[in-house]
Amino acid sequence: MPKPLPKISIASWSDVLESVSKLFPLLVVETERLHKNECYIGKVTEIRKKSFKQQEMDTDAVWYGFTKYKFEDVTMISFGGLYESTLALVNAEREKSEQ
Repeated sequence: MPKPLPKISIASWSDVLESVSKLFPLLVVETERLHKNECYIGKVTEIRKKSFKQQEMDTDAVWYGFTKYKFEDVTMISFGGLYESTLALVNAEREKSEQ
């Protein structure tokens, strides 16, 4: 039986990001009106009133830069999926082995 998710505030995009980024190591951001068939995986590093910044991760689980997103451009945020969870685990193991 699946475990229920903790409570996540959906009052605003800021609330969603704050809630989710505390619970999951990586988020998937989609801006379908600007970039169809693309998604951006990373961790939120800054939340402002109308935008947020995310440190991006590539398909090899390597950090590669930061992107600022306007909330008005975001069409979906997802989290807890198998793909992004696996990327987070691979990245954590790599960082652990490099210490």
